[in-house]
Amino acid sequence: MKSAIKCRIIGHKIAACKAEEYTCLMCGESGHEKCSKNSRDNIKCILCKRKHYSFCRSCEIIKSKTRKCNRNYAKILKNHRIKCETIDKLYKDETVENIPETRNEIIDTMMEAIAARVDTLTKEIKNQQEDISTIAEVILAHDDRIGANEKKNLEVDIRITGFSNYIADEFSSIKEFWKDAIKNKEFRPTKSIEEHNEKARNKIQELKTQNISHGSLTVNNPFEHSIDQQKSTDKPGNNESQNQDNLIDLNLTNIKIASLNCNGLRNNIIYVKYVECENEILFLQEMWCNERSDILGRDLNFNIHFKSSESNSSISRKGKSGGIGWIINKKIGKHEVIFLSDIISFFKQNKVAIIGVYLTLSDNTIENRMIKEYEFQLNSNKLECQDIRQVKDTSFTYFKHSKSSWIDHIVTFKKDDYLVKNIKVISSKWNCGDHFALAGSLNLESNLLNQKENEIKTKQRIVWNDRTKKIYFDKLECLINEISDTLPEIYFKDMKLLCNGLDSVINKLNQAMTDALNEITEENLRLFYRKIHDVREEKNEINVDLNQARDEIFKLFNECDVSNSDIEKEHCNKVDEFIRINSDKVFNIKIDENRITNLINKLENNKSPGYNKITNEMIKFGSSQKFIKILQLIYETIINYNIIPKSFNIGLVKLLIKDPKKSNSDMKNMRPLTISDCWAIILEKYLLDEINKNLKNTKSNQFGFKAKSSCGHAVFTLNESTPVKLLIKYIELSYGRKLFLSSQFGYVEY
Repeated sequence: MKSAIKCRIIGHKIAACKAEEYTCLMCGESGHEKCSKNSRDNIKCILCKRKHYSFCRSCEIIKSKTRKCNRNYAKILKNHRIKCETIDKLYKDETVENIPETRNEIIDTMMEAIAARVDTLTKEIKNQQEDISTIAEVILAHDDRIGANEKKNLEVDIRITGFSNYIADEFSSIKEFWKDAIKNKEFRPTKSIEEHNEKARNKIQELKTQNISHGSLTVNNPFEHSIDQQKSTDKPGNNESQNQDNLIDLNLTNIKIASLNCNGLRNNIIYVKYVECENEILFLQEMWCNERSDILGRDLNFNIHFKSSESNSSISRKGKSGGIGWIINKKIGKHEVIFLSDIISFFKQNKVAIIGVYLTLSDNTIENRMIKEYEFQLNSNKLECQDIRQVKDTSFTYFKHSKSSWIDHIVTFKKDDYLVKNIKVISSKWNCGDHFALAGSLNLESNLLNQKENEIKTKQRIVWNDRTKKIYFDKLECLINEISDTLPEIYFKDMKLLCNGLDSVINKLNQAMTDALNEITEENLRLFYRKIHDVREEKNEINVDLNQARDEIFKLFNECDVSNSDIEKEHCNKVDEFIRINSDKVFNIKIDENRITNLINKLENNKSPGYNKITNEMIKFGSSQKFIKILQLIYETIINYNIIPKSFNIGLVKLLIKDPKKSNSDMKNMRPLTISDCWAIILEKYLLDEINKNLKNTKSNQFGFKAKSSCGHAVFTLNESTPVKLLIKYIELSYGRKLFLSSQFGYVEY
């Protein structure tokens, strides 16, 4: 039961109240809102004029109104087949007149009556063709959405209620005809529901090609996407192909965006659906929804991101957040929506960010459309309201009673005034809220969205000095103290659990080093900004097919150029035998901390990091006693329990161009370079150090498993040999050609 705030009389709201002064709830007199505590002897009810407080339970008028509301509530529950023991006991004899057996019969009968009456009015009213077509569209949309789910049916009832209100305003004759037909049960349609629906569909297809004027905007079938989506789900495979076509048809240089304070989504669903269909990105406020299905139902053409309202009760809405959300067309592609609070959120896709936020009220004059310019610091931050600059008429985005104002804005940087064009206010008589949508077109470069950035990026190189080293070391030492250098005993009883625990320690160590590095970023940029800005990463464009590159790299690591099956088989048998004997054996090898420290100190600077982005400098300058203890735990567990962490099996493969003059799409002109994980490199150096201790008395010409030797030394030795020199000279003199020596790293020219 609602009452006006001033006169306190039940039956009308404050908008219809004619009282000029407030009425006291204690004494019933006008002129003041509340009596003092000493005036309780003059208590009188405003409604029944008896001596008790107003709106108390003992008031006869309140009792009568409450019984009437409960009786109507009981009818609604019986109509929806909802059982309530309390209501059944109070109103067990209450009967509901003219209610069909099922809920769907009510809706079906109503649609039959409307469809038949619309056919009659089409012949009589030629000037109202746009309204009749819109009714047919709404009927078809509701018909497609009706299902067995109780919640969906309640949603349909809400939308049908709004549709009935429209009929009462525009086609009172249809409403009276339908009411009389249902009440007297005299109307029996001769055509089936399917025939009426088919006729409505044909009517809509006929109207699709027409541009229907609707007030101050243009309506082109606002429910078209819902109907097409429902049709596509009838045939398997159509939905996927349709989405692919949509991705191809989208013009990424002109994305339509809009913002709307819908003032309750359920009450304004038709206007919201229209704005939604006309734009790819829609930001909504005050939806008053608690579930995702309340927003779009079964519509699969859009991605929904929303933060639910704090309260869905109209009584407690004052001072509460009505919820904000984003409706993103799936044509946009991969994106991210982040909610910072109940009133601030932003849409992000690559380099594009659209921020949605509530703003405050202002008057509607052209000079005062700027809302709190100094409070929001627009000028100081070089921001500008593009809607004020582009829209010059006296339009408004907010209205209530006789007042109107412009409180919705589209703000960009002044230098980016070209980004948003064609800003307009979407006004319509279908709008049941107090705000109009503000829309515009976002103009972007064609390769800005859903594509890789091909621009040259600044190489993130940290300039290490005494100050940055100290900041990094202190922060890392603080973070590492939170990481345990031991594992629970239960981990060593299960190899899978032990491997996961080891991965967890490595991930924590990586995260601690990354967080410590972020501590010196600000200091580094402030002191050495110019130096970092000048360091550029060389731009090498490679046009090799990824599948082809993957196959070639796979062959390189798994296939042998010179096959020797007997020797390979013998070696495999030895390895299998060793694994079989030692698979369940637990070793007790201890790693010396000093050796790990020496290996870390010998790491070279300015080397590319692996996939975890941990550089050699970060390890060297962050080394401490606790740091070495954690590495000792990791390496001893790997060796003694014969397990390999997942990160040790991941390498970052980079393709380098051998000859810039040759094609950059030929794999033969590419040299694959694999960058391993930094922790795996340290373990590899430790194992190679152990191997070199046992490899003694090697021949002078042996280059494999030999410290400080490489293929370059082998090529130099071969080139300096006298027989090879004579052979090369003979070939050059005889054939005028050069000799090419092949290796697994490429071709070396002589």
